Amino acid sequence: MNGEILNALESSPRCRDGDPETVAKYYEIDFGTTFKQPGLIKRLNLRWTKEDVLRGRAIEDRLMEELYWSEGFTIIPWLRQLRTPTLIIHGDHDFVPVVCATHIAEAIPGARLVVLEDSGHFSYIDAPEEVHKAIDEFFASA
Repeated sequence: MNGEILNALESSPRCRDGDPETVAKYYEIDFGTTFKQPGLIKRLNLRWTKEDVLRGRAIEDRLMEELYWSEGFTIIPWLRQLRTPTLIIHGDHDFVPVVCATHIAEAIPGARLVVLEDSGHFSYIDAPEEVHKAIDEFFASA
């Protein structure tokens, strides 16, 4: 059901033209499934102007074209070059598979991965206390 609604919203002229209200509704449905607790999607700031939407899309399109859609693209070699202490926080209900976060953590020398239970893609909203604890522990151990 949500897939049909998302497809209809995404293909609508209003969404294609960058109507902020329509785009916000799309993201409420799309990202709403990644929250462990229903209703927390309302805490995201989904207030954009049409110009914000169109500018964001242009940036995303360029990144996808130059990076993600490039044959053989991988960020892993670049991550291996990092020498900055890195904390990766990942919710166990995230739509991005935990294996992706694991690969990133394994590529960054000395990185620490924390997977939060009962949390989605927006862990800072889903589980703010656990996020603060993970950050505090990370800095305490540095």
